[in-house]
Amino acid sequence: MIENLVSSLYLTVIGLTVVFLVLGLLMASITVLNRLLPYVEPIAMETPSFAISAVDEETVAVIHTALATYLQRAPGKLIITPADRQ
Repeated sequence: MIENLVSSLYLTVIGLTVVFLVLGLLMASITVLNRLLPYVEPIAMETPSFAISAVDEETVAVIHTALATYLQRAPGKLIITPADRQ
């Protein structure tokens, strides 16, 4: 009975030691990689500004018809507004 208790405690100590060693190695490797390859903030990209007058009426009509067909709605029920007027 005592031998089983001692062997189970021994196995528990070995298991916990292995787990914490692996966690320590993982933490150390993350720290080293963090110092070697620091996080760089991505560059914010500007959104292009399109002139509404640059798009002719025929292009707007074609896009309107394509969206209405894709969304399976009547063209009269689909309202398209320019992005700068929201």
